[in-house]
Amino acid sequence: MVQACIQQAPRVQNNTRWVKLQERWIKCNVEAGFFIDQGITTIACCARNSNDELQYAQTRQYNLKLSTLEGD
Repeated sequence: MVQACIQQAPRVQNNTRWVKLQERWIKCNVEAGFFIDQGITTIACCARNSNDELQYAQTRQYNLKLSTLEGD
């Protein structure tokens, strides 16, 4: 009888957290997704002000087969 040994990956503590922006600053976050087999590329972005209020958001899907290098 063979017993399987499952090893758990060590936990990584992430200390990243939101830091309030300077007054009158805007922060923009962007993300892209690449679905090569389907020939689809997606993008999303959002902008927040120094009070962490959402100012703008957008998502789009393109019927393009882009690589991660081309999409960046």
